[in-house]
Amino acid sequence: MRNSSVELTFSYAISGKLHEYCIKRSWTELNGKITEDLKIFKDLNIIENLSYEQAQGFLNELIPIGVSDLFFFDGEKIAQLAEDDGGNILSDSVKKLIGLDVIEKLTYRCATKVYPNSRGLYDFILVHGYTSKEKLEVIANGSSNGIDTQYFDSVLFSEVQKQELKQSLLLQPNDFVYIFVGRLVGDKGINELISAFSQLETPNSKLLLVGPFETELDPLQPETLKVIKTHPNIISVGFQSDVRPYFAVSDCLVFPSYREGFPNVVMQAGAMGLPSIVTNINGCNEIIVEGENGTIIPVKNVPALVEAMQKMCSDKAYYEQLQQKARVMIQSRYEQQVVWEALLEEYRRLLLEIE
Repeated sequence: MRNSSVELTFSYAISGKLHEYCIKRSWTELNGKITEDLKIFKDLNIIENLSYEQAQGFLNELIPIGVSDLFFFDGEKIAQLAEDDGGNILSDSVKKLIGLDVIEKLTYRCATKVYPNSRGLYDFILVHGYTSKEKLEVIANGSSNGIDTQYFDSVLFSEVQKQELKQSLLLQPNDFVYIFVGRLVGDKGINELISAFSQLETPNSKLLLVGPFETELDPLQPETLKVIKTHPNIISVGFQSDVRPYFAVSDCLVFPSYREGFPNVVMQAGAMGLPSIVTNINGCNEIIVEGENGTIIPVKNVPALVEAMQKMCSDKAYYEQLQQKARVMIQSRYEQQVVWEALLEEYRRLLLEIE
C-alpha cells in the first residue's frame, strides 16, 4: 500500500471574524486501485455533507487558482508521478515547492496540448510562463462546451406560463426584474448586489435570487441576510433544477462575481434574451461586450453597480439596444454545435499529425 497527501492551512475572515481552515487531500494505492479522500475543516471542525462540486467551488473562490487546483488534480496522474518511495517524493516536493503556479506548470509540462476555455486564461498562462504559445489554443470563441441555444430560448415559454409564474412570485406587469442565478455567497458579489439594489430609486424594480445559501462555506453578511428576508422587492426562490422559467420572467441578469472561469449563467441569460451587468473578470468580460449585449463594471464597486442597474431600468432605448443583441451574440459565438464542431475539427487535425 502506498500513500500520498497534500495539506493546506490558512486563515480567512468572514464578516470581520477570522476563521482557521485546513484542507487535506489524500491518495491511497492498494493492489493497483487508487482511492482518494478530500476533507475541509473550519476551526478544527470538519465540514460535513459537502459534495465534490461544492468543495471545488468553495476552494476555487477562497484561495488562488494555482493552489486550489492542487486539490482537484487528477489522482491517477499524481500516483504515476509518485511511483518512488511509496509516494513520498510527490508529497515532499509539493510541500517544498507549493506556490501559485506549481500545479499549472506540472500539468502543462505533461500535456501535449493545452486548451484554455477563454482568451483571458490564454493570456494569463502566457504572462505567467506556465507553458509555450505553441501548446496553447482556444477552441472556437472559448467555453468548455458552449450553450444549447435551442434549450435556452424564451419562446419555449408561453405568455400563459410566464404570467402564472409572475403571479406566483407576486410580480406586477410593469415591474423591471433583475435576476441573479447561482450560489448566494460572498464571492458571487451578493453583499454588493443587495446593497446596490437597496439604493435604487425605481420603486417598480424587483430582484429575483435563484440559488442556495451556503452558510458553512461562504456566508453572507448578517445585514445582507436581513435585507433579503425583509425587503419587499427581493424574492429568493432557492435552488431550482430548471432556471429557464425564471430567466423568462426577468429583464436583466446581474452577476457581480469576484472571479469565474467561463460562467455558463451569463451565456444562459443571453440565450434567453437578457442583457447582463457583469464584473470585469475572466470569462464575463468576453461573453459581454460593453454597450452591445450588456455592461461591465469593476469588482466590488457598489456605486458602479447602482449606476448600471439604474440605467438599465430607466433608459428604455439603452435597454432595448442591449436586449436586441443579447441572444444573437450568444448564438453566433457560443452555440454548442459550433463549439462541438470546432472541437471535432481539432481532434481530426491531431489524428492527421499522428498518422
